[in-house]
Amino acid sequence: MINEFSILTKKLPKTLLLNIPSPLHYLIWQLFGVRNFLFAAKQKFNDSKFEKITLVTHNWNQYPEDLDRNFRDIGINTTRLERHEADPVTWIRDFPYGKYDLIISMPPIGRDKPRDEHEHLLKTIELAKPGAKIVFLLGANLQFAQSESAVQTRKQIMNDCILKGIIQLPPRFFKEHGASTFLLILEKRSSEELNKKNMVPVLNVPSEDDFILQLMTWISWEKSGTLDEDNKHLVEHSFLLSEDELTQTWTILDKSPAFKKLTEIKDSVRLGDVTNAFSPAFSRNQLFDVDSKLQNDKSKTVDYLRISDLENNKIKLKIEKQKIMTPEDHRKSSIFLKDGDIVISRQGTVGKVAIVETNGRKILASPQLVVLRPDTKKILSDYLLHQLQNEKTREQIKKLTTGSLISRISTKSITLIRISLPPLSEQKQIVKKYHKLDAEIAELEKKLASKRKELSEV
Repeated sequence: MINEFSILTKKLPKTLLLNIPSPLHYLIWQLFGVRNFLFAAKQKFNDSKFEKITLVTHNWNQYPEDLDRNFRDIGINTTRLERHEADPVTWIRDFPYGKYDLIISMPPIGRDKPRDEHEHLLKTIELAKPGAKIVFLLGANLQFAQSESAVQTRKQIMNDCILKGIIQLPPRFFKEHGASTFLLILEKRSSEELNKKNMVPVLNVPSEDDFILQLMTWISWEKSGTLDEDNKHLVEHSFLLSEDELTQTWTILDKSPAFKKLTEIKDSVRLGDVTNAFSPAFSRNQLFDVDSKLQNDKSKTVDYLRISDLENNKIKLKIEKQKIMTPEDHRKSSIFLKDGDIVISRQGTVGKVAIVETNGRKILASPQLVVLRPDTKKILSDYLLHQLQNEKTREQIKKLTTGSLISRISTKSITLIRISLPPLSEQKQIVKKYHKLDAEIAELEKKLASKRKELSEV
């Protein structure tokens, strides 16, 4: 595999643009060893080859002192170092287009307007020369979002650039930010490369422990083709994908060797092949709190199912929260849970499951939950419940979960989970055995509780 992640040591640029918006984004500087890169450039060229180094920050006073010291210690000629303090969104409008060989930047993640991030990204690409390398630290909004803006931005990036690599950062890596993040490495297309496609090297860093060490070890392996015994596990987290395999959402986790190995299950199918998966969504004029001023004599009350209402793989007989809705919406049977549906929690406490028994109640699932409605010609509800609790399924859920402050898994990711699907007759036998063992466990737990009580009274 061609090593595209070590771009900073391949070809030294003459013009370098560093956009480091805040102390949090200082990680870009650390990850790519920019200080070491500049030092190496000085040693090799005595910095005389640099035409321009531009450093853009948005609040210089917040920065670690060593960032400024990096330049002084290296002895970069200050006449070639431009330092700008500027607004994180608008600064880019004042910079020359098509002038930089290398850009390392982070669009304004988490702004009130998601389009700020997309517009900023595309304008930054315009600053690069044809053939220039660009490194972005981005949030999952651009990687996975299905909004029109996100989709169009991804298409424009693929049109303007060759995708040279993706590094998926570990879950919860940015604790302060609360976002799932990744590094996107691009090369600005030249006119003769307009239709060029390539294989994209991908690194899915599995853990935040010694992250920089993991990244550097991976780059070392890319160069030498060998890994120490202690680091061979990294190979299964680094792989090649074609641009077509990335799809419009640039999903990568379900295409990794580690994930594929995990899903090597006998007679396997995706959940999306045997269920209708959906997460309910209601507008403000459809669903109201019980004490709402909009309540009237015609309003209909329904149970509102949340994660706290799931207990021992069932929904509680008494659901704590109720909502009211119009008689028109109340007549739409398709929006309510049905007997045999499976619900799975998708945010906060991810992966909690329960089978639905309505007992004649009108129950709506909250957006905290994903509803899996089994295709009964293919899979039994009780068998599906059992499969969602086994070790391989739990591990898939864990790997597909994103988020820092709040863990979450998307409905689409849930449909990618693989389970074993034997014939219905065999499913019935498995369910029968499962219920028998479950009853035996319950009886043993009852006896254990009784013995513990006796012990405490001795």
